[in-house]
Amino acid sequence: MGRSTRYRGNPELAESHAAGTPVTIVQPLVHSVLGEITFPKSRLWKLHVILAIEACHNLEALHVEVLKLPVEKTNSRSLRDDDLLKRMYGVGGNMVSNSTRAVQHMAQEIEVDQGVNLTGQTLVERIKEAARLIGIEDVAAMPGYDGLIEIVNIRDGIEHPSASNTYQGGGGRWDEIPLAWMISDRSLKAFGRFLQWINAFMDHLDAARAKLPQQSVQVTVVRGIESLHQTKKPPQ
Repeated sequence: MGRSTRYRGNPELAESHAAGTPVTIVQPLVHSVLGEITFPKSRLWKLHVILAIEACHNLEALHVEVLKLPVEKTNSRSLRDDDLLKRMYGVGGNMVSNSTRAVQHMAQEIEVDQGVNLTGQTLVERIKEAARLIGIEDVAAMPGYDGLIEIVNIRDGIEHPSASNTYQGGGGRWDEIPLAWMISDRSLKAFGRFLQWINAFMDHLDAARAKLPQQSVQVTVVRGIESLHQTKKPPQ
C-alpha cells in the first residue's frame, strides 16, 4: 500500500472562486523523496494510442536499417546484429502492447460511462460487448478490425510462448513468430489497419459520450489545504 496523503488547512492559501469555475480532478501520490505530486485524471487510452504510433514510427526507421544490409549470394539478407534485433523487438513489442492496452482502456471507459460491468474475459470479448453499448452492433465488420486481431495474436505469442510461436523453419507460418512479424512489413501494414479501425471507434465513442445525460454533482471543497509531506526542492 502506498503512503497515505496528509494535509492541513492553511488560510493563507485559500482563494475564492466564482460560480461555474472549472474543476480539475487530480490523482495524488506520495514520492518518498520528492514529496506529494498530483496529475490530472486522464483518458489513458489516448496515451496508449500515441505511444503505439511513436513505436510504429521507430519500427519504420529500423526497417530502413534492415534495408541497408547487403543482399548475400543466397539472394537474402542476414540480420545478425544483436543490437538491431533487440531494438526491433523492443519497439515492436511497444507497438503491440500499447495498441492492445488502448483497446482495453477504451472498454473500461465505456464501462464507467454506461454504468455497467463488462462480462467478457478476453480483449476481443470485452471490446465487442463495449461496442454494442455505444451503438456498434458488429465491431468486427468495421474496416481495419482485422489489423487489431492480427496484433492481438502477436501479443498472445509474446506473452504465451510455445514451440510453434518461437520458431518456424519453412513454409508460410513464419508470421506466427512475433520477432519475424515485426521485422517483416506485415507489422506496419497491420498497424495501419488497426489505426483505421481505432480512429473510427474513437469517433463512435466521442459521439456516445456527447449523448450521455448531463448530471449535477455536489462537491464539498476544502480551501487552502497543503501537503504535510517533506518536499525536495528543484535544483537551482
